[in-house]
Amino acid sequence: MAGSNGVWWDRDLDHGGRPIRPDVRSAGHEIWEQACRRTRAVVSDQAPAAELMENAVAQVSRYLDRIGAPLSSAKQGLLMTAFCRSLKRYASKSARLELAGTSTELRTGIAEQR
Repeated sequence: MAGSNGVWWDRDLDHGGRPIRPDVRSAGHEIWEQACRRTRAVVSDQAPAAELMENAVAQVSRYLDRIGAPLSSAKQGLLMTAFCRSLKRYASKSARLELAGTSTELRTGIAEQR
């Protein structure tokens, strides 16, 4: 889906080759702009939103299939919850990856320790 805030790849199948439910795909389109805004607010960049949305759509689709949920149009809340959880995990991981310095500073620091 293309929008003013980027692109996520709306697919018929997930990475494992399983079909993605049309109700979940539709919900993804409906919450896409909100997901981009949320991603930008949390990590100051909307670039991760596409992959996070793709993964959330696949996850929710598998879950609903597993529990035998009927097709319906009311999946936005469930999908946004899954997306926000993924975003929180992504933000936590990103926060742990802090730059220790430039390559020159790192080489100098290593050389000084020897």
